[in-house]
Amino acid sequence: MAAVCAGVVTFDDMQIMLRQLAGSSLSDEDINTLVKRALTEAGAPHGLTLQQFQQTLSAQELAGMVVEVPVEL
Repeated sequence: MAAVCAGVVTFDDMQIMLRQLAGSSLSDEDINTLVKRALTEAGAPHGLTLQQFQQTLSAQELAGMVVEVPVEL
């Protein structure tokens, strides 16, 4: 569903994050609905720039989160 774009938090990215945060308390359908709603309300149906994503979370504990991305050589 999400296009590959550098520097964009995509639909798929948000699904993964929400699944990790919610665990098994939300169904896949619930997660899809929440992510679609969030992106629609943000006016960014294809994803948020990193700056938009950080602004969205600025009042939350997650604003300063750091994710290490493994790099295989």
